[in-house]
Amino acid sequence: MKKCIYCGTEIDDSCIVDFCEKCGVQTFGRKMFDAIIENMTKAKENGNLCHNIPENNFQESKKTENFY
Repeated sequence: MKKCIYCGTEIDDSCIVDFCEKCGVQTFGRKMFDAIIENMTKAKENGNLCHNIPENNFQESKKTENFY
C-alpha cells in the first residue's frame, strides 16, 4: 500500500494519484479533483502515464529535451 502525500492515510497501490479523495477534494475542490482523476485515468488507458521511468531512460530524455 502507498500513502497519501498530504495526510499519510494508506491508499490502494492501484490508485491513479498519490493522495486520498478527502485530501484531493480539500486541496483542489470537487470539480478539479474529478477532472484530475478523469484525465489521469484516460492517460493511463492510452499508455501516456508512466510513474516509473528507468534512470538511464530519464537521463537520456533530459539530454534531448528542449526547454523554452
